[in-house]
Amino acid sequence: RVSPSEALSLGSYMLQIGGISTLSMPSLTVTAGEPWIPAGVKLDVAGNITIRNSGTFVIVTNSDVSCGGNLVVENSGERQLRASATNGAAAGWGNGIEVGGTLKIAASSHLYLHSHPTNGGSMAFDVDSLDIDVGGTLDAVGKGFAGGAGTKNGLGPGGGVYMGNPADRGGGGGYGGRGATHTYGVGPTGGPAYGNECAPTLCGSGAGGKSGKTGGPGGGLVWMRVHRSAIIDGTLTANGAVAPEWTCGDGSGGGIFLDCGDLSGTGSITANGGMIGGSNGANGGGGRIAVWEGVPDVYRARFLSGNFSAAIITNEPPAAFTGTVTATCGTVGHVSQVAQPGSVVFLTSPPLGSLLIVR
Repeated sequence: RVSPSEALSLGSYMLQIGGISTLSMPSLTVTAGEPWIPAGVKLDVAGNITIRNSGTFVIVTNSDVSCGGNLVVENSGERQLRASATNGAAAGWGNGIEVGGTLKIAASSHLYLHSHPTNGGSMAFDVDSLDIDVGGTLDAVGKGFAGGAGTKNGLGPGGGVYMGNPADRGGGGGYGGRGATHTYGVGPTGGPAYGNECAPTLCGSGAGGKSGKTGGPGGGLVWMRVHRSAIIDGTLTANGAVAPEWTCGDGSGGGIFLDCGDLSGTGSITANGGMIGGSNGANGGGGRIAVWEGVPDVYRARFLSGNFSAAIITNEPPAAFTGTVTATCGTVGHVSQVAQPGSVVFLTSPPLGSLLIVR
């Protein structure tokens, strides 16, 4: 038995915590081993959650997380968050992650986000601030809808199509842009584009497979409300996965929806489609990236309802962010239908006016 006030630092172990609906503790520090919070157990920590040291990782599967303080992954630590199927509360939302302080990913440390591979449910974050250091990674690469297994189409609204004999090939997944049709003729087509470029709340789609092989999965979804500053000096990525071989398609890029007070940093934000090497295959379409900056509540409610008539939209990042932002695709595919790039949107709102009452 581990006291809830203790740090989990027990050497090499896997700790599975189950049989309760909520695991509550004042703070949580993991310095070794593999604690696993299984489905149906909410992790409720009043203070800080800290994960540190190489070889140390925490797995949270199909569960909500509440952290009253800072959530820190450092010193080559790792955290895996696996979402359950969407619960219908909002498109794409499977579980909620609340952080009252800063979500910080330090150098050489990683936070991995897995969407549900067949349903697309994903983690929705609500944090006070976000800080990704140089060398730190918030990673949803290939963690969206699954690729088609064997002779199956890829999963998701933009799933790439499998074509049987004589082709036995798979098309690329689509999302922000169409997936590529396979270089073998025009049969194994790429998946279509879908989703909202201003508010992407869906993950990327998988590619078609082939006999004995599975198509590349789409990129996952990074959906995050950051009340104050988002500082990205490291990597925030939801790229699609490359197929295991050229006969399958590549997954589409995923979704990144960052609603923050302000954005700065020198890092990279990417939702690129999978791009297999060589000249044969079917690349995935680019994903969707939308960054909202400084949007007040009155406009946020309007925008989230789908009314963007007052929005100020550009594809250029703010001056305080000097890194790279891409939702690209490759050029491998049939000449008549190659993959298409995705969408990149930076959105702000008009300044709020003042009401003067003269009596």
